[in-house]
Amino acid sequence: MKTLLILAAALLPALTLAQPPTPAAPDVDPAPATASTAAAPEPGRVVRAAFTSGIADREPVNRILSLGNNEHTIYYFTDLRGLSGQTVTHRWQYEGTTVAEVQFQVRGPRWRVWSRKSLLPDQTGEWTVSVVNQAGDVIASNSFLYTQVEPAAVASGGREAPAPGDARH
Repeated sequence: MKTLLILAAALLPALTLAQPPTPAAPDVDPAPATASTAAAPEPGRVVRAAFTSGIADREPVNRILSLGNNEHTIYYFTDLRGLSGQTVTHRWQYEGTTVAEVQFQVRGPRWRVWSRKSLLPDQTGEWTVSVVNQAGDVIASNSFLYTQVEPAAVASGGREAPAPGDARH
């Protein structure tokens, strides 16, 4: 029996070594997140954009989707986020051809900017403004139609003439 106990005592360390090791708990706090492990900052973006006939208190006064050629000025408003320190461009295009570029220095995390375009009556068709970031990427794009106004509408100041018997003024 004494030999059996000695044999068991001799094999016990071998059995312990054959088992998979248990991972040790760390004795220190994990390292704080570094620039490489932290979430990447959100890329700059346009949160609102609108064509409008004017700006009041840094906001568009209305939203234009189509404009008659009896009107000659239109604004493009953008509310920018996450572009602080960058140069952003409003690229105006008429029928696919770039006709103007207006650059802005963004000086804060939220920055509202607008550009204005004077239109000639014969420039009817599709107009597009693209917002281009400093890397040259288009981050937003919107279009409106500049339409030919019928002579009856021009005589009434650009508004449709009321139908006979219509009491609206």
